[in-house]
Amino acid sequence: MAGVLVRLVRLLLLSRRVQIRAHVLLKPAAAGTGLKAGGAMRAVLESAGVTDVIAKSKGSSNPHNLVKATIAALADMRDAYTIAGERGISMDKVFNG
Repeated sequence: MAGVLVRLVRLLLLSRRVQIRAHVLLKPAAAGTGLKAGGAMRAVLESAGVTDVIAKSKGSSNPHNLVKATIAALADMRDAYTIAGERGISMDKVFNG
């Protein structure tokens, strides 16, 4: 993976499964909570400058796989404006259904 640009916006619920049998879940946390993640995931998220996130991993506990899964999850993150544009709907509809 070359470079990953991480948009530091409020995270929407993000769950990413990759081929390496690691499942990474990143959830937004209340402001001031900080980073609640363990081991390899914490290192990646701190390096990216992500704050106020609760992270959970399932499946593989191999640090190499967790790093790859976390980077893939960050690379696939989309903000609400992108989602609204792809679906052709308003921002209000994205948040309120």
